[in-house]
Amino acid sequence: LILSRSQSFSVSSQLENSCGKPEQTQTFSRRPVNVDRPTRRLLDSRERLERKLFPKVIEITMTLSTNNSTELAASSKADILNASTVPEIIDGGMGHMLRRLGVDISGPIGSQRRFLGVVLANTEQPEIVVAAHMAFLNAGAQVIITNNYAAVPNTLALSDGKYKDEDLETLVVASALRAREALEQHGTSNPGSKARVAGSLPPLTESYRHEQVPQDTTTLEVCYRRIATALNPHVDILLAETMSCVRESVAAVKAMVAVASEKT
Repeated sequence: LILSRSQSFSVSSQLENSCGKPEQTQTFSRRPVNVDRPTRRLLDSRERLERKLFPKVIEITMTLSTNNSTELAASSKADILNASTVPEIIDGGMGHMLRRLGVDISGPIGSQRRFLGVVLANTEQPEIVVAAHMAFLNAGAQVIITNNYAAVPNTLALSDGKYKDEDLETLVVASALRAREALEQHGTSNPGSKARVAGSLPPLTESYRHEQVPQDTTTLEVCYRRIATALNPHVDILLAETMSCVRESVAAVKAMVAVASEKT
């Protein structure tokens, strides 16, 4: 789920037709001829994805009613995909990259303890976080995601008292500033770059563990509101990632809508 900081709040998804071929002709921009092998593979992958997309967009418009419930209104577009709906390349696994660059990551795979070192790197090893973002940008990423996947209360509680719940916003903002710093550095050597920063609203519990998601939706919304509020001034997009159940997804989207619609 991705929500742009704009006046319209919509989530679009592309559908493929039954035979996997577009019903209308799509025009693709010519890619550079003289590129290295990794870049060529990246461009080839993007072209294959673009050509598979079925040119019909289902727009899901998120609106908040007076009773604070979320209503979904769907409408179809039969016109051809335009530039705003062409897929963009998002960065890769930040935790894996940080570990390669020297950040200590330990604990069971998928556990929040394993991600503790990742989020603390934003303040304790900021240069490594910037370097990781730069690696993805230099590889062709058009959207980099803030390194706050583990900046949630449950993970901070594992820091043996070093960080507390009230430090949540500080770590979230730090992650956004590291991403913005990398984007500025990348823009210096790539003046025409249109890369953007996406602010992450992550799962508040261990990844892919829907049974751990709190039943109290108010608790979810309050925490997501804190994260979105901290991110919003520093990012171009708000993104809810790795949602494991509908309840969690709705809470994240409602927080994004509320924060993005506030007057600044």
